[in-house]
Amino acid sequence: MNDPHAQPDGPVPSVDFYGDADTWPTSERLYSEELVERSARHNWVIRAHRHNNLTQIFLLLDGGGSARLDSVHYDVAAPCVLVIPERCVHEFEWGSDSRGYVLSIAVPLIGKLRRKRIGRDRLGIEPAACHQHRRRPQQGEQRNQPD
Repeated sequence: MNDPHAQPDGPVPSVDFYGDADTWPTSERLYSEELVERSARHNWVIRAHRHNNLTQIFLLLDGGGSARLDSVHYDVAAPCVLVIPERCVHEFEWGSDSRGYVLSIAVPLIGKLRRKRIGRDRLGIEPAACHQHRRRPQQGEQRNQPD
């Protein structure tokens, strides 16, 4: 990610919400905003940071860009879902045509949901991941085979 305004080497900041000085009470809280709201304010470049007590789910509906999740680089294109668990270092460089939503979930709420799910299907937050939707070939189309 070639950001001309990149942070100098040093510790990755832990923030509640990127670019905000306010703290977010980590009780049983959910927060959602459009991707454009914070990304456009920062010229579509979100520098490396992490969240304590907060998991985020990005739903990318249009556009794309690049993401780095705990040092793993992803080229992302809509439609796509990114899961960013607590303490995962992440950064993004979005295209200005990108649209979607960011859901922020307080970790105590995730814990409460997990406790309610004991004995049923397991609710788990996996390591940081990018899940791209792959269109299924229509009848008569051939699948691309890996080389």
